Amino acid sequence: MKEQEKYKKRFTNSLKNHKNKWNYTNNRFESKPVVSKHQLKRRCDILKKHYISNKELEFLLDQVTSRLEYNMLKEDIFINHSFNSEYFLELRKKKEAAFEREDIKVAE
Repeated sequence: MKEQEKYKKRFTNSLKNHKNKWNYTNNRFESKPVVSKHQLKRRCDILKKHYISNKELEFLLDQVTSRLEYNMLKEDIFINHSFNSEYFLELRKKKEAAFEREDIKVAE
């Protein structure tokens, strides 16, 4: 009997917890908008930090569109920040290959 009561209590508590996630509007249930805990970081926020993670490196290099911006960013990262150098090397190879492809398309 105690086990049944325990499961019943769990079930009712889970219903109470999930009730906060839903609104009853227009004769139907709709989920409440949830504010994300994760905020998108801007480029300037990332460059203020001393260590730059792999995801942030990838984000920074994806934002760069010209070769001049790329060279400035690369120089800034080398001088002012610490990072995973092997991963950064892979990203640099990909980005430089992309710039070479763009140069070939322009030349044709």
